[in-house]
Amino acid sequence: MDSPTADIVRAARLEANLTQRQAADLLEVSYRAWQAWEQGQNPMPPGYWKLFLILTDPKVQPCLKEWGEPSR
Repeated sequence: MDSPTADIVRAARLEANLTQRQAADLLEVSYRAWQAWEQGQNPMPPGYWKLFLILTDPKVQPCLKEWGEPSR
């Protein structure tokens, strides 16, 4: 899997109805990292892209709520 383009990252975030800060918090990355991905300054690593898609998939969200918040 390749890194998504900045336009795709932004479109996916908007489709998930998240702010940049919410998206960054969801992936536990810095707000600045998310901004850089959306601005095309740095490519989003494919692993983070996959995780974002999983966490924002409406079909997966009920399962995530059922499993609960992972311990840190």
